[in-house]
Amino acid sequence: MNQQRCTASALAYITVPYLQEPLKQARQRRLDYLKCGDKRKAIARTDHQTVTDLAAAKGVSRSLVFMAQAMHKTFAEHPKLKEEYEPQILSGAVGLAKVKRAIERRFQENAAATAGDASYYPPITKRLLEEACLFLRAREPEPPARG
Repeated sequence: MNQQRCTASALAYITVPYLQEPLKQARQRRLDYLKCGDKRKAIARTDHQTVTDLAAAKGVSRSLVFMAQAMHKTFAEHPKLKEEYEPQILSGAVGLAKVKRAIERRFQENAAATAGDASYYPPITKRLLEEACLFLRAREPEPPARG
């Protein structure tokens, strides 16, 4: 695939498999620096590339690299999603963020359907229902005191 004709999402998705080892090394260095507690050492070391440097070298943003990495992990766990969404990402028809939202929405809907959870509502509907319940409770007369 020609790099100049790829969308940023497609480019990030394509390059993530090649960045796995450098990304692992960068994460391990970061963890080592945090364990030592010496942030100056982490900043002073310039002989290693950061995730931002790796992403910039490929022409994509750091956030797209992490999103593409998460997408590869999701596709490894759910091959049917890969069959459906990977061609769309590579063709540039949709971006990684849109695919991520679509998959999250699908997981939410599946979780609600399989669990038979009647309490699942979209956030705005849930908020409106809660407000309606509060309003109705406020209108209810208080029960008579037991005496």
